[in-house]
Formats: sequence, C-alpha cells, structure tokens
Amino acid sequence: MKQLVANDAYRDPYILYESVAKGQTKTTTTSMERTVTTSIGGTVAGGKKDVWNISATGNVTGSVKSTVTKTTSLTGPPESSSSNSRAYYMQASYAAWTIGVDTLGFPSGDFISGELISGYVPVWLYFSVDN
Repeated sequence: MKQLVANDAYRDPYILYESVAKGQTKTTTTSMERTVTTSIGGTVAGGKKDVWNISATGNVTGSVKSTVTKTTSLTGPPESSSSNSRAYYMQASYAAWTIGVDTLGFPSGDFISGELISGYVPVWLYFSVDN
C-alpha cells in the first residue's frame, strides 16, 4: 500500500494588526476569524477479476471555521536601527490536502483502490517588516 499526500495552498491578503515605534514595546491581544467552505469526500473501488467490479463515492460539503486570539509582546526596531517602526501582519492561508491510497492489485486480478479524504483547512501566518 502506498500512501499519497498532496498539498497546495491559497492565501487571503495580509492584515496589518499592529505597528510599534523604534525602541518601544507593546503588549496586544488580536483576534481574527476565517471560515472556508470545503468539501470532504472519498471514493472506494474494488473488484474480482471477470466476476464483479464495484465503486462507491461519497461527498460532504461544509465549512471550517478558524478563530485565533493571540496575546503577544511586540517590539519595535532597536534604537540602533535605521528603521523607525516595525509593522506586524497576520494572514490566513488555506492548506488543501488529500490523503489516499494507490490501487492494490493481487496476482489473481482482484483489486482495491481508494481516495480517503480531501479538503481545505485554515492556517495562520505571522510576520513583521521594519519600515
């Protein structure tokens, strides 16, 4: 049995959630929420050589909601820096994934194959830029 994992992602525009001046420190609490519509499904097939061949497919569509509340101590650039402030950003990224199995063949000609599940899951990214 060979397991397959496919990964892809798309992202929302980034959101400025705080800016801190040179030499300063701020403690902040930021809450963000994102909901993505996703589909989770599966396909299973099997057969006995020259006797029968069957497959079944199922699919459920719904939404996945992700809320993040982050309390952090943010610092501006050091006094020795040529930058005057540091901007902090958040971004929601949606990871697409599929987990499945290859077709399993047997010397008799029987087989089983399937794709187990797939969908999108929100993932939060954080980064800062000195200005």
